[in-house]
Amino acid sequence: MLWEHFPRRPDLENKVGNADNPGDGFLYEQEHVSQARSVLQDLDQAWRNTESLANSPPPPLLKEMSRICLILTGMQKQHLLHDFLDNAISDSDLRLDRTRLNEILKEEHRPYAALFYTEQYRAMPREWTEGSHEMFCEEEPMPLIYIIDEPSRGSFGSVMKVLDPFTGNIYARKQQIITSDMKLMQSARDHIQKETQSLKGLRHRHVVQFVKSYERGKVFGLVMKPAAHSDLGKLLIRYQKNKFYHRKDCKDSVWLRPVFHIAFGCLAQGLAYIHGRNLRHKDVKPDNILYEQPQTSHDQPHASHNTYDRFLWADFGLAYDFSDKEDSKTRSTKLYSPRYAPPEVVAANAREKSKTVSNLHEIREEGQVMIQAEMNPQATDEEIDAHGRAADRFALGCIYLELLACLVKHDLPLKANQESKVMFSNNIESLCAWADDMKKLDGSKELRPLFDIAVAMIERNPDNRPGINDVVHRVMKAGEAFSCQFCRDEYHSLQANTSEPSSPTAAVQTPPPMSPGPPFGGRRFSRINSGMSFSMMQARSPRASRKLSLQ
Repeated sequence: MLWEHFPRRPDLENKVGNADNPGDGFLYEQEHVSQARSVLQDLDQAWRNTESLANSPPPPLLKEMSRICLILTGMQKQHLLHDFLDNAISDSDLRLDRTRLNEILKEEHRPYAALFYTEQYRAMPREWTEGSHEMFCEEEPMPLIYIIDEPSRGSFGSVMKVLDPFTGNIYARKQQIITSDMKLMQSARDHIQKETQSLKGLRHRHVVQFVKSYERGKVFGLVMKPAAHSDLGKLLIRYQKNKFYHRKDCKDSVWLRPVFHIAFGCLAQGLAYIHGRNLRHKDVKPDNILYEQPQTSHDQPHASHNTYDRFLWADFGLAYDFSDKEDSKTRSTKLYSPRYAPPEVVAANAREKSKTVSNLHEIREEGQVMIQAEMNPQATDEEIDAHGRAADRFALGCIYLELLACLVKHDLPLKANQESKVMFSNNIESLCAWADDMKKLDGSKELRPLFDIAVAMIERNPDNRPGINDVVHRVMKAGEAFSCQFCRDEYHSLQANTSEPSSPTAAVQTPPPMSPGPPFGGRRFSRINSGMSFSMMQARSPRASRKLSLQ
């Protein structure tokens, strides 16, 4: 009779104890806890008012077991309540460890100890604060609510939008699942730790920001912000299809044209910041450049919003920290997307001489064909450094050409090789000739400086490619239309302290950290159920003993 009055949770069906689901975000919010407490208080009062039960008073802790009762209801194992009553266990004892649960439950009930252990986190979630790394059990429900969207793929795992039930903020969650090979699992752990450390120190308007990370069984993941609307790869396709966009009341090519214009300066400025922090991106391609559309209060009524278009560098799974000089040679394997691989890598693949790359192989990474490069162990740190930065600049030059092709509405002269692969590095001469022809078009006058910049960036000899600071300088000189106001302000601030842009061979100067722009949303402390409205509640301080600090 007691259980009939408890909140029903049909949304938990097939989710309780499901190890195949890496987190569902279904939590018992304060509304559920209050309702359960009210039921228990009414039962306690009715029990005490019943004369026939005068000699058998209600258990003194029953009124303080609302969360335990909710957990047992979700498990559909309400009969276990007697074991908790017999051991005087209340909500204040949560979270219970496995040893204590085995002591509490009778022998015939102990098989349910593991399930209660993980399900208790629906009622008492872990405090997973920003900047921390959390360890979750394999069957434990994670406090992230999936937002149905088409997952995207990066160099390390899939990316998906999620809602943080504690703050109400929407983030991008990126994870990798390793199912069997222990060596691969350790490799994935090392991979995500490197990416985490690379991201944590970056604060720039055009670079994604690390929020927190986690492990759940054999799943490793990152949570980042913002959860952008799209990426440059999708925008390039939209521009070519040129459909009508109802939110802009025009065709895609109309509203995207000024967006593509600012991409030149914003991407260069963002990459200059990355290189200036002793990092290289290492997988520069349109799919790894996120796009955040301006938001209005209607889009996110409870959050501060971004009022400007912006592009963000993302997917730092292959980022390499050149400041760690002593260990740089041990990282001997690099991956490249074939379409944007620099010619020096393709030359190595053809067994031609290369100072930095000794051999290459093709592998399939997350369903994508990648070029795996083995670095020459005899190469100096400076040579490896230059190789990585030059490769980034080559790929960005390719992206510039793709943007320009859309803007002038002429296809790039990209021919496939004998293996039916389309690679920029195999078409450099024809691309340069195409750029010269495009500059002569009547409608391309404002774009001519950008064609010259792009051609310089895809130079076959990496030593002849302009340095990234030089690229920034030349784009800024091309006109205000080719960067956002934030980038222009940052550029002019740097120019006030430096008289000349860096040369292709000069060391990259480190720009000061730039404000990430408008806030990503005010912090609100709440626990919510994915089918319920937000409810405000006080945040608790993190339990240091449960955290692996990443500070």
